[in-house]
Amino acid sequence: MTPDGQHHFHLVTMQNYVPRDIILDPTKGLMYWRLGTNIETAAMDGTQRRVLVTEVGDSYGLSIDLKGQRLYWCNTKTIESASLDGSDRRVLLNTTDALFFTTLLGEDLYFTDRRHIWKINVSASTPSKQQVGPAFISLINGLAGFSSQEELHAGTTNTCTNNNGGCEHVCFPTPKGPRCGCPEGFILRETSSQCSMATGEFIYVTRYVNDTLPQGYDTNTLKQCIMLPNDMHVVMN
Repeated sequence: MTPDGQHHFHLVTMQNYVPRDIILDPTKGLMYWRLGTNIETAAMDGTQRRVLVTEVGDSYGLSIDLKGQRLYWCNTKTIESASLDGSDRRVLLNTTDALFFTTLLGEDLYFTDRRHIWKINVSASTPSKQQVGPAFISLINGLAGFSSQEELHAGTTNTCTNNNGGCEHVCFPTPKGPRCGCPEGFILRETSSQCSMATGEFIYVTRYVNDTLPQGYDTNTLKQCIMLPNDMHVVMN
């Protein structure tokens, strides 16, 4: 979705599980998220999707260290880390507490057990957790770190930095270079970076999707449009 909320793009379709903790590496044009008990990755245009790390448990709080080129996450008993390609997986901390959420500031990884905030130094050979601040009365539902002393992404570039990659609407940086995208209702012209209004034939389909929607969701109001080749579209009611 564009920052003004006007244009939406369907990049990846999930089944059976709800994706969580999406994070981006714009320098390489990659995105990461947790799906079920795995961590997956794909190019920022939705292509090249694959499972990166398996069996991470009921994990929470996926964080990325662009400088150190590593991922961090916690689950109910451990804090773990792996390289951005999924290799060199390490357990940094074992605990009896259920852990939630992570955020990285420099070499310190912050996390919570929902009542307290803790941190570990990820560069330490044997990290030990240190409590930060007092206990909270209400449950902590998220963490986000910010440093006013360090511009973490200053000077970073990607394949879309110059002239929006030559794209009319949206440029997706990918490991293979820039890829242009069009908002819903438009299609990308062949061998072009320009978008045209979608015209042609339409097929209307009705289906039941109760098994893939959360409880209480009114399936009668669900509408999904899938773009097909040759200017043909499917609208699902």
